[in-house]
Amino acid sequence: MLESIPEAFLVIIVGFALYDYHVSYSKSFIMSVISAVCTYFIRQLPVMFGVHTVLGIIILAALAVLVLRTRPVGSLVAIMTGIIVLLTLQSFMAPLLFSATSTTVSDLTIRPWLNIVFFSPQAVILIALYAVITRRRFCLYRIKWE
Repeated sequence: MLESIPEAFLVIIVGFALYDYHVSYSKSFIMSVISAVCTYFIRQLPVMFGVHTVLGIIILAALAVLVLRTRPVGSLVAIMTGIIVLLTLQSFMAPLLFSATSTTVSDLTIRPWLNIVFFSPQAVILIALYAVITRRRFCLYRIKWE
């Protein structure tokens, strides 16, 4: 949960910002907490690897529709974009972090606090990216949200 809430929060604000939609921090936080609780229980299920990620995307998109009153397709696109940004960042950062800490993927399950350590530099980069997106008013595409 300590990693899931800020991760979902950043996925939401970055994903929607890239489509010129500012999500209030309070609404993003509420969606993140609900998503994290759902994710906690989903990870307990005996499902194939990756299924929990797909379910997480669906949950976040559904929460966006309910909380933000946005269109389903636009919400799904924004959430998927936020996830793609996060996963791209993770794919670059994970090998560096594993090398720097002399750890492996197996160590993440043995020492769960490593997940927070590994997420911290990614969070800083995502926050910086969000700042650049909002300050420069960068937008991939303007979606009709209503």
